[in-house]
Amino acid sequence: MKFYLFSFLIIIALFACKEEPPIDLCKNVVCNNGGICNSGLCDCPSEFMGIACDSLAPASAIRISKIFITDFLERETFQHWDSSTDRPDIFIRLTGNGVSPAFNTEIQQNANFEEEYEFDVDWRIDHPETGAYSVTFDLFDDDTEDDGISDYMGNQVFFISNYRNEKPSTIIFPFVEDVNNLGIKIELEWIFE
Repeated sequence: MKFYLFSFLIIIALFACKEEPPIDLCKNVVCNNGGICNSGLCDCPSEFMGIACDSLAPASAIRISKIFITDFLERETFQHWDSSTDRPDIFIRLTGNGVSPAFNTEIQQNANFEEEYEFDVDWRIDHPETGAYSVTFDLFDDDTEDDGISDYMGNQVFFISNYRNEKPSTIIFPFVEDVNNLGIKIELEWIFE
């Protein structure tokens, strides 16, 4: 009887020690947008968040790299921008709420309203999606050599909240006479750190 009891215990011990296959915690987990399952949870790329990496994450910064002037008024009411018949010497001033100081681009001499002008900039806005951030692009005619006062020519306002879902790399702001008097295109990068 002891032999049977001992044999029975050995058989139970052998079955009890049988190794179970590991449970795959990622078997039914779907991670979108390049996310990778790790121990049943999605590790998302920095641009995405959520249980399945299906929501865009807020950008930690925006960097504006280029501004193109696509259109501006030829004249100031009934006269040329400059005191002579010369074309205006244009530059853009960027200002943003919560961002300082303002940034002035280089000056384009004798600008023709029928041509496009490109300005290289490197202007960073940190934490742009935490509030109602906006960036204003003011166009001026540089008259520091004439009367010392630069003439305001027009502007565009970039409301960041209008673009936070798409996060485009290029945005076009059309010219509307007597409203903004300036057409621009900007190139920007949404940064996720």
